[in-house]
Amino acid sequence: MKIFSNHSFNKLKIGLTKTRNNLFNKISEVISGKAAIDENTFEELEAILLSSDLGIDLTEKIISKARSTLLNEKDRSIDKE
Repeated sequence: MKIFSNHSFNKLKIGLTKTRNNLFNKISEVISGKAAIDENTFEELEAILLSSDLGIDLTEKIISKARSTLLNEKDRSIDKE
């Protein structure tokens, strides 16, 4: 039994792609161009993730990993040559 017709599946796929792009754009806006990542930045990221319905547990794991990675990163420039 097919759960989705090809048309429905394509609509779902397009919708999820838009959601993913929107989420990554919001995250990029928060962290790109900042000389330093501070607690306000992590609070903004947490709000974005929670509003995207990722859930508290997953959001906490992502924020924890981001803290350990971004706070220890000395050179945040895009061009690291």
